[in-house]
Amino acid sequence: MSTVDATLDELLEYVVTDFSNEQQLMEDSGYPDFPAHLKLHEEFSTTVAAFLSASDSWDDDRIQELRRFLNKWLIGHIMTHDLRFGN
Repeated sequence: MSTVDATLDELLEYVVTDFSNEQQLMEDSGYPDFPAHLKLHEEFSTTVAAFLSASDSWDDDRIQELRRFLNKWLIGHIMTHDLRFGN
């Protein structure tokens, strides 16, 4: 297993726990945007799974593509969608 695969596996473990906890809080609080937020989590998981399924091709370009996706999604998601729930 490559370092990238191992890192993605660790990320997915964290994300599954974080998403589960966050989704439970949203559902328990009756958050009105919960269905849309859940869809964002599902889209993230699908994209990361697609990166993992093509893991035999970890060249520099693909690693940079993954890095850009994670930076954009995680920062954008936290700063926009998660903060909206927090308020």
